[in-house]
Amino acid sequence: MGTLSWALNIQVAGLATIVVPSDAQPYNALTQVQEVVKPNEERTVDIPAAAKDELELVVLRSDLYDEKLTVRTSSGGKGAKGGKRIALTEPLVLTRGALALLGTVPKQLVIKNGAAKTASLDAFVYRRTPQPDQASDGSDKAAKKDKKDKKPK
Repeated sequence: MGTLSWALNIQVAGLATIVVPSDAQPYNALTQVQEVVKPNEERTVDIPAAAKDELELVVLRSDLYDEKLTVRTSSGGKGAKGGKRIALTEPLVLTRGALALLGTVPKQLVIKNGAAKTASLDAFVYRRTPQPDQASDGSDKAAKKDKKDKKPK
């Protein structure tokens, strides 16, 4: 299992730089997907299955940022619920807290290119999936069972 850390630097001319670091978070699955989306084309990027509390970070970057290049989340499948379509005018970074605000676990990113140029995108998905001996909260099931078994009668 690896650890994931990230930091956000905000620089405004004439003001102090604000640095917002994350705590190191464990992750044991990283998926990188590369997509090429031609003009007037829509592509779907699958986000590997995960429970809401397992997604740590989703990052989408492109070689083209444009008001007509849009992205939305989808719950996947026929009749899937989707999020609001937003313009991809800068890299998209969804942290665990931002993902929780979506209300449902995103299963897909749906990218639509209405721009005149082809866009090459990279999606990075970091997940923390429970190991066989761990509960979804990251605690050790085996240790809990041992403690439970050793309670006085």
